[in-house]
Amino acid sequence: MTYRLRGAALVALGRYKPALKDLRRVATTHGDDAEAYFLRGLARAGLGQLWRATREFSLSIADNPFSAKAYFQRGLVYQRRGRYTRADLDFAKARQLDPRVSQESR
Repeated sequence: MTYRLRGAALVALGRYKPALKDLRRVATTHGDDAEAYFLRGLARAGLGQLWRATREFSLSIADNPFSAKAYFQRGLVYQRRGRYTRADLDFAKARQLDPRVSQESR
């Protein structure tokens, strides 16, 4: 739990490399889950690792298909990658799950 919390704090501070280090430890100590994948997706997006960020958000969605924030963030990454149709689909799914997510996540 400590690695997850510290990783989340580091992501919020924009310290993505040390965040990834802690978030990788989550997998070895507690196993991965939707939130760990989501946080790693944010860190990878922050580092410009867009393909890897897409993968992390997709794993988060596979573990929790009701996560509007994961769809929204994956949509942002698709948009940065120039995959506009996929981005629009993810934004629509995020709005369907939670109409507030697009306002809160920006």
